Amino acid sequence: MGSQSGTSGRTILVVDDSDDLRELYETILKYEGYEVKTASSAEEALKIVRCSWPSLIITDLFMPGIGGLELITCLRSDFAPPIPPIIVFSGLSAAKDEALKRGAARFETKPVGPEELLRIVEQAFVPERAWVRPASAVSERRVATRAIGEATLSKFIIETPGFFDTLGLTTRILARFFGRFSVLIFLLREGTLRLAASSDAAFPLDASATEILPLVNDVVESEGKLVITGGASQSFLQEQVLGDFRFLVAVPYSLDRAVVGALCLVDRMPHDFSTAAIGILEYMTSCGAAILRGYAKPFDDSGLLDPGAFGVVLHASVISALDEGHALGFTMLEVTEKPRDWSLSELMTNLPAPSMTIGMLDQYQVAAFAVAESIGLVKERLAHTRRLLEARLTVNHTVELTYDDPVPRFELDVFVARSRELLARAYAETRSFLAIDARRRE
Repeated sequence: MGSQSGTSGRTILVVDDSDDLRELYETILKYEGYEVKTASSAEEALKIVRCSWPSLIITDLFMPGIGGLELITCLRSDFAPPIPPIIVFSGLSAAKDEALKRGAARFETKPVGPEELLRIVEQAFVPERAWVRPASAVSERRVATRAIGEATLSKFIIETPGFFDTLGLTTRILARFFGRFSVLIFLLREGTLRLAASSDAAFPLDASATEILPLVNDVVESEGKLVITGGASQSFLQEQVLGDFRFLVAVPYSLDRAVVGALCLVDRMPHDFSTAAIGILEYMTSCGAAILRGYAKPFDDSGLLDPGAFGVVLHASVISALDEGHALGFTMLEVTEKPRDWSLSELMTNLPAPSMTIGMLDQYQVAAFAVAESIGLVKERLAHTRRLLEARLTVNHTVELTYDDPVPRFELDVFVARSRELLARAYAETRSFLAIDARRRE
């Protein structure tokens, strides 16, 4: 690939909820001299288009929020022509006809390699340089992905005692956190993607993904996640590949950088699903090897989120609050000691997770945050959570802050530093705006 190709003034908007893919596409295209803007959602993409008209749009289809199909529809209905060419990259080939019908100029099945990406983009800008992606390109990549994944998994199982027990525990923990959904983990075994762990007895272990959820095969082979929340735009999929289900979120499950399966949430009812919730699933899969080997765990012995998982959800929720104009609040409680018997895990099912999330930051610090449409609802959820925790723990000090407009961009380390600063001041002061229940209990 050359560093320049006469592309000055050609702006490409890349829309994908995968941070890794956005970064990869942006790096490749910028190296070739294109100007690149990125968006993690269709909503964000529409905001960018209103402010800065791109020359070309590359988009995924199934993302949280309105999704790529609605993005195509909105671009064609809400903006004056000519509309920039829209190229769809998706792991689900069954969506090709619908995407083209709505107005996409081109549809390509993931995975799309760097050289293929550049040729597709070049053709969009210079149509006379027609390039047809070889029919074998996708199948060869997908076969290779399966082969590498299955070999990696087989080696991992042999070297990891209690592999399937830990996998089963992971599904039960996630089921407690998400509450409403069935949690399924599929793995590549003997040339087939099979159900290895489930929180729902209605799904028999070792069943083929093709019999339960054929779409999961596309997730594994394309190495990309799939979010179908049951909106009207996904109705064309329901009879073809979803069957009785109206909700599916699936993310690739990786071990040692090889995709070995998929982690899924499913339900027969449609649901909204936030980027914060997807963050938890991706965190679980990114830590999969460490969790299975016993080096890491996403949940503390108390049953609440550990600092890493809490930080993932906090970061994604803050971004969501900023994008949606929602309010944010957090509270931190200093406790005498924490339980080590998973007794707090029930709290995860009593809350509208992940808009209300609780975690242990260390042995003596419990933290919680809420994201909601109004500051009143945020305070109500924080108060409810505080009462639940105080009923189970001995709380020495509590600090609480709420934000309406503007919401600060909290990362976990900033959150912890700010909270501990307030806790320290709470020892010396009893001013209510700084701390709630600031005096040590007798």
